[in-house]
Amino acid sequence: IGVQQDSNEAVNYWEKAVELGNSDAMYKLALCYKYGKGVEQDVSKAKSLLQMASELGNNDAMNALKRM
Repeated sequence: IGVQQDSNEAVNYWEKAVELGNSDAMYKLALCYKYGKGVEQDVSKAKSLLQMASELGNNDAMNALKRM
């Protein structure tokens, strides 16, 4: 609230969190790749990130992977 959204900046932070093994960041970054927000659209990369997050027990990622 009160700041402009910056998808590119969000992607930078989520990438750092992914490197630390954060499954929520994997899920969010996967959505960026799925829809091309802040990155070039890459469904294969999105699926890979969702799979990684699922393996860590992320329910949102599990559900998204089933829908893909």
